[in-house]
Amino acid sequence: MGGELAKYILTKTACKQLRLLDNNEYELFRLGKLLDDNRVRLCLGDIRDYSRVKEAADGINIIIHTAALKNIELTEDNPKEAIETNVRGTQNICEIAKYEDDVNTVCNISSDKAVEPTSMYGATKLVGEKIIEHFAESNKRPVYYSIRPPNYYTSRGNVFEVWRDQQSRGMPISVTDPLATRFFISTDIATDFIVDSLQWAQSGKIYIPKGEEKSVDALSYGYNMSIPRKHIGLRKGEKLKESLWSKEESIYIVEHPTYYEV
Repeated sequence: MGGELAKYILTKTACKQLRLLDNNEYELFRLGKLLDDNRVRLCLGDIRDYSRVKEAADGINIIIHTAALKNIELTEDNPKEAIETNVRGTQNICEIAKYEDDVNTVCNISSDKAVEPTSMYGATKLVGEKIIEHFAESNKRPVYYSIRPPNYYTSRGNVFEVWRDQQSRGMPISVTDPLATRFFISTDIATDFIVDSLQWAQSGKIYIPKGEEKSVDALSYGYNMSIPRKHIGLRKGEKLKESLWSKEESIYIVEHPTYYEV
């Protein structure tokens, strides 16, 4: 998601400088070569490291926070690491933005897994949303808000990538449960929405781009009807059906043409 967002910002906005912070040396270097733009500054570092984030944020105006450990299985088995990145990292971002006078906006990219979470990943993203809400309520500036997108059709580690890998190895494609459903959105729509929201978002709000609810089983047949499939059951922490907002939030939902606001 971060790479697609970076490309969009460079081609569709009047961005004067784009700083990319990542702890993956190879991926950061590769992305820099792919973008090939002298406005890009590559910042090697970890969001857990307060001083490094503070250094990278010096003099900037907008922070879009996309960093997270996302894999359901890995975060279930490594909860401390998930908390350090997804919770402490978000706290670092918010605190640094509070004291950096040039920062006027913090956009936190959450996930629909944060809704009534059953997984470690979802729980940490919910806490991340709460941290954003706390800073929004406690400070007059900058603007702190969250975007809660559904699953992306195209992103690193998505289900289609898994199926392509299984297909290439002559394996049946794995489907968790024939009754499982997920909400999806295209990466293009998501990046457009994120950048557009920077102009009008209000502090403390959560914005939810409208996604399509799809049966995972139907998606697998749409991917390739002829390939054998294997139902493997829900993974630890997974839900059968996901939601875009909680029961408690439902009374506060405001619907707009392309998104919901909480």
